[in-house]
Amino acid sequence: ESLPLPRQLFQKRLGEWLALGHDTGAHDLWQNFYFHENASAPAYFHVAATSSRAWRRDLDGVREEERFWQEWMAREMATAPPGLSSGLQTSSVWQYVETFDEVRATASLNLAASLALAFLVLLISTRDLVVSVLATTSIGSVVATVLGTMQLLGWSFGITVSI
Repeated sequence: ESLPLPRQLFQKRLGEWLALGHDTGAHDLWQNFYFHENASAPAYFHVAATSSRAWRRDLDGVREEERFWQEWMAREMATAPPGLSSGLQTSSVWQYVETFDEVRATASLNLAASLALAFLVLLISTRDLVVSVLATTSIGSVVATVLGTMQLLGWSFGITVSI
């Protein structure tokens, strides 16, 4: 058989392919086929997987799941026919986790830069190293207390807080 396959044959072959174990094992899969108008072969198909992971609470688990999907997709694309080997996978959850990681890293960097700037301003204005160190330590302690209290209360650390 050569590509493109007729619509009915494609759906049959895809079902056979999935039945041979080319699925994710632990996830619920369903297929959506999208055909060009007047075409017998699909323009693309969409395989969706649902997950019951509480992704806002289990970021490490979500990172593990993303690795699973990246590796699964790489394995499947390595063995796919030439016309079908350019697939990709994505999720808005992956984007959320990457954004969260960047926000956290940026917040830490901004906090360090703010403390350094405060120290510099204090040192220039007071011309006293001891007062500058003590005042900067005080500012850092207040910030640490606020962030620790947020953590203890279960509040989220979002984009607004990081700014």
